[in-house]
Amino acid sequence: MYSSAKTLIREFADPLKVGFGSEFDGLALPGFDRLRLSNHNIGTAAEIFPDPLNLKAQLRPLNLLWVGVTGDLLTRFALPSFYNLFEAIPGLNRNLTIHGVASREAESGQTVVNQLRGDNPGLQLADYAVFNDAYLERIRSGELSFDGIFIATLPSQHLEHCERCIQATGGKVQIYCEKPLVVPKDLKGIQDLDAKHQNVIVPIDFFATTTPLYYLLTSNRGKEILAQIGAPRIINGTLVENQLVEHNRLGGNFGLLNIEKAGGGIMLDCGIHSLVMALIFKKNGIASNYAMQDKFTTHLSPQTYLTQSAIKAALGKNTKIKLEELRETGGLLSRMYGADRLVINAIGAKGVDQNMYALDVLTEKGFRLIISVGTDFQPPYLSITSPDGNTEMITFDTPSKEVGYGGAFYDMFGQMLLGQDAEVIPTTKAMFDASSAAIDDLGKVNSIAVPNFVRHKPFKAPHTFWTLPTEIQKEVPHKRSDRR
Repeated sequence: MYSSAKTLIREFADPLKVGFGSEFDGLALPGFDRLRLSNHNIGTAAEIFPDPLNLKAQLRPLNLLWVGVTGDLLTRFALPSFYNLFEAIPGLNRNLTIHGVASREAESGQTVVNQLRGDNPGLQLADYAVFNDAYLERIRSGELSFDGIFIATLPSQHLEHCERCIQATGGKVQIYCEKPLVVPKDLKGIQDLDAKHQNVIVPIDFFATTTPLYYLLTSNRGKEILAQIGAPRIINGTLVENQLVEHNRLGGNFGLLNIEKAGGGIMLDCGIHSLVMALIFKKNGIASNYAMQDKFTTHLSPQTYLTQSAIKAALGKNTKIKLEELRETGGLLSRMYGADRLVINAIGAKGVDQNMYALDVLTEKGFRLIISVGTDFQPPYLSITSPDGNTEMITFDTPSKEVGYGGAFYDMFGQMLLGQDAEVIPTTKAMFDASSAAIDDLGKVNSIAVPNFVRHKPFKAPHTFWTLPTEIQKEVPHKRSDRR
């Protein structure tokens, strides 16, 4: 057990040559040897999403354009959250029509939509259409109109697709863009576009509005917790995935690590969750005490298990992919905020057999707050441990495939129903600023020469974070398999 946050920081940081000095003397960690647990399970969708915008009273027909419907974002990640919201907001499913488009030719794309219809009876899906100039002209002419547009294409296509949709709609329809908002080389382009069309481009970083974080920021109990625990001093954001993910995603062949496709490997794809989620917590959880633009020191420690021989072993000896075309598989980005004495760690790590996504927050009053999206086997949860070891745990009985994206989609439907100025959590500007800052920071990994990466054997990359306490982890129930 760690006796102080200073000790903990040194245990965590020294191997990565990240030193924070003595700023954390006297900040004690809760004593998990004295842990006393009280469970509080949030069992229904209505409890998880108390509908602060009162959407159920303002429902009307909604048309959502989903660009990239032939990818897996809608089926794997969005629909489980949709069903949770359909339960929390009765009538939403009857009012929502999804219009799926992509670049795939019509017959093949319609096959995908037909499969979606078969797997999701009751979900209203329009016929498939090819996303091209002719389709955009139908929007421009007013033949087609939408209440919102979701961009779920390759990160390297996000800027182009945002520009084309804004041109077609005249900037009158909000565009919800999957993370990362853009690849680093397109950051200035998206910032310029946002300056011309403010609050139109909405970055959707799902973990920034994950179910437990959204509950913490919007519910009465969540606000009580934030008032009780005090300001954070260390925010440790951890995103961990099986290394096969980076091989299989974005068309295979280590597509997630390809600079042209994804822009920065696992740190940009997953580490951005950590940094954006931490910045949103910093901005919304304690807005009166902290500003977004503080002085900071950035430390990058990229890691990889890749070698040219490992690439050839995975893809075949005749592969033409060069090691320099791929980026890191893990790493640490740390920000030390000078005036605030606040540290934010953003980690994208590999080498485990299941996924894990969490914020681990240590506060000035000695509380430890864990905000977990859950794992492949555990539901999302909050745990709040006081300095004397008393712990409250709140678990969220979400559908088995739902990993906490409901808050993001609640905000999206809220803006579609109420307009661009709807007071969502987090605000559009806060999300854009946090996403831009994260891309700027994490894009720096691309300037680090591959030979300077820390090397590990395949599938043996270490956990570059302090682990969540097993005393709490073992108390989290398994996901229920009977929820959709």
